[in-house]
Amino acid sequence: MFTEIKDFINSKQTVFLLLILLVLIALICYSSLFRRFDHDEFEAIHTTWKILNGQTIFTDFYQQKNPFFHYTLIPILQAFGESTKVLIAGRIYIFIIYLVSLFLTYLIAKNVFDKKVALVSAILLSTSTIFVFKSIEIRPDSLQIMFGLASILFLYTKFPNRPKLNLVLSSICLALSFVVLQKAIFFVFMTFILLLFRLKEKEIGFKDICMYFLVFLVTLVPFYIHIFSLVSFERYYELNWVINTKFLGGFSPVQNYQKFFTQDTFLWIFFILGLFELRHSKQKEIAFIAFYALIHVLFIQTPNKQYFMMAIPFMSMIGANFVCDISNKNFLILLLVITFPIVHSTQSIVGGTIRRNNHKQIQKINYVLANTKKDDYVYDGNIDFNLFRNDIDYFWFGVRKNGVMDTYKTFYDYDYDIYKSINKYKPKIISTFCVYDLNNPVIRDNYKQSPVYDNLYIMVK
Repeated sequence: MFTEIKDFINSKQTVFLLLILLVLIALICYSSLFRRFDHDEFEAIHTTWKILNGQTIFTDFYQQKNPFFHYTLIPILQAFGESTKVLIAGRIYIFIIYLVSLFLTYLIAKNVFDKKVALVSAILLSTSTIFVFKSIEIRPDSLQIMFGLASILFLYTKFPNRPKLNLVLSSICLALSFVVLQKAIFFVFMTFILLLFRLKEKEIGFKDICMYFLVFLVTLVPFYIHIFSLVSFERYYELNWVINTKFLGGFSPVQNYQKFFTQDTFLWIFFILGLFELRHSKQKEIAFIAFYALIHVLFIQTPNKQYFMMAIPFMSMIGANFVCDISNKNFLILLLVITFPIVHSTQSIVGGTIRRNNHKQIQKINYVLANTKKDDYVYDGNIDFNLFRNDIDYFWFGVRKNGVMDTYKTFYDYDYDIYKSINKYKPKIISTFCVYDLNNPVIRDNYKQSPVYDNLYIMVK
């Protein structure tokens, strides 16, 4: 009888925690639909549009990321055409990926800790504004993180009748994470360290490690056969690896570490205190993954906020374990403790979305579409408004000082003259971004300032 009462109480607590999680998910969904678009989201959509319209990535236009995420966006562009509906549809697609990542986090925590910790982990992850805001953006990082989490999950999953299957599935997911974004190479190294540790503990054999990386390499083969059918190895290596590691516009990660701590203060506190609550080796492995993911940011040339994404699910697990331990089976204490990050994050998620909505961005994109035709050229330069029109240069973004074009010039003698390009392609609309001489005859005699946007000039008919 007492067992039945205990199960009933626990089930009610689980339902209550699920309701909290569902409310947070609903708020995140709202933010996903209405929050301001990031610069990288327009880059992803425009890259997909270029590919869909027959342009060859790396050859016809600059890009420093693998194309496989963009391929997944092609059906969305095909379904919604050249309209801003693509942006909302893209956000919905990414939101689904976010939900999968949330579920994967739950499953990892359930395998390593327990169901209650797993549920609280999902709640804490949903209060991390750094993770939430970057996870709902149309960027390859979201898909890369999803495959990365799946890879980690299979390392903690056992298939009784097929003892090696978990390693095979983990390897395949890790390879998929890598082909989405090259920066997953850091997690390839991390996984190798984890496997060596398990080899030392005699949990796996040397043949298992060899099999793991053989499967990893075999999974990569078809993807890289495709890439090298588009571009030479040397060209791909320079655009996707060298430029990213020698980018002239690099900066210190200190500021973003500070923002991470400020925005997700309670998560950090729970995580740090939770490190003293870890018991067995698998839980300590989760701490290792979290620390590795936090520290690897120090070796990134441009350590933007999305580089913290892989660490946060594992920080949430350790923080959740701490919260569940200190509540000492008292559900009211548990609710009180998690209320602080929930309230703190909800203000940012809802308030930030209201203050920084995407209404004006969509208006500007629609304005450009309304004033151009399908075959017209447009000069944007900063991926601010041009999603569905041709560009006037190989470098359609990154033309600012110390941007990707200046970095590229350290390897190649590249002639870039914005006025010559405008004169040659006669774009219907030009932005003033990195156009420093508006009195140049090419502009002065052929363009007039837009009556709606001060930074746009429209060709005189």
